[in-house]
Amino acid sequence: MPAPSWQSSGVEFDCKIVGTGELEGALTAQIERLGLQGACACLGPRPRREVIEILRDAAVFAGSYAVGDDGNRDGLPTVLVEAMGVGTPCVATAVTGVPEAVTTRRPGC
Repeated sequence: MPAPSWQSSGVEFDCKIVGTGELEGALTAQIERLGLQGACACLGPRPRREVIEILRDAAVFAGSYAVGDDGNRDGLPTVLVEAMGVGTPCVATAVTGVPEAVTTRRPGC
């Protein structure tokens, strides 16, 4: 059986997904369907101190925020602010207050 494409590309990739939610089952199934179990791990809820350590060790933080069907949304997600606070580069979807915090350029540029 050939190696999954993420392995054969020669690019090292380690994705840690922290937290839980209504789409967790679908996400886990998609990871398995794509053969990404060796690269992606759903860690579930973690204590804040552990989340901070994961953020410190990360090459990038990706926040995929969305407005719920019921209109529920985060104003400015705390974990995004924490990632920025430890100096981790961040990318995120542009909903609610995120565009005011995450810009496409560096301060002073």
